[in-house]
Amino acid sequence: MRIAHVLRRLSFDDWGGTEQVVWNLAKAQAKAGHEVRIFATTALCATPHETVDGLEIFRFRPIYPWWPMPKRLVDELDRKGGNPFVPGLGRALREWSPEVIHCHAMARIAELCMRTAKGIGAKCVISLHGGGANVPAAEAKSLKAPTRGRFPWGKLIDHAMGWTRRVPEDADGIVCVGEDEYLRYRGRHPHVLYLPNGVDGSLFSS
Repeated sequence: MRIAHVLRRLSFDDWGGTEQVVWNLAKAQAKAGHEVRIFATTALCATPHETVDGLEIFRFRPIYPWWPMPKRLVDELDRKGGNPFVPGLGRALREWSPEVIHCHAMARIAELCMRTAKGIGAKCVISLHGGGANVPAAEAKSLKAPTRGRFPWGKLIDHAMGWTRRVPEDADGIVCVGEDEYLRYRGRHPHVLYLPNGVDGSLFSS
C-alpha cells in the first residue's frame, strides 16, 4: 500500500512528540512492506527533499495568510502553527497518488489533504495528537496572539475555494491518541479510533 504521512513540520534538530510518533509509524509501515513517504512544510527545516533511514521526506514552503508578514513573524509562526496554505504539498500528493493520506495536522493542511484524497480516489485519515479538545483558554489566546491586528487575507481565499473547515469530521477516519478527543468525536463520526501512543518494547530488552 502507498501511504503518505503529512505533518506540519519535521525537523531533526527541533524534535517533538508528533514528529516522534509519525517517524516511528512510518518506519514500522515501511518495514511491513508498504511504500511510505513523509510530507511536511519547510518550517524549522528548509531542506526540500532528503532520505533518512530509507524514508523519503518532502518539504514545501508554507504561506501564512496575514498582512503584513515580516520575517520575525514567519519565524514565530513556524513554531506555533500559523495555519498556512501549502500549495506545493497538494501538487506533490496528486503526482505521487497515494492510496492513503494520513494527516497529522489540522485546519488548512487537513482540508487540503481531504480534498486531495477525494480527487485521487484515496482515503484520508486524520490523527489528533492530543490536547485539541481541552486547550486552556490562555494557551489558545497565546497561539492567536502573533496574528492579532493583521489582515487575514487567507479567509478570502477560503471563501473563494469553498473550504468548509469541517475538520476532522469530513475525513474517512479519525485516530485519537487522547481519550478526551475520542469522547468528543465518537458521536460525530462513524469511524473514530482511540489509539494511545505506544512504546517499542525492544528498546528496553536486555
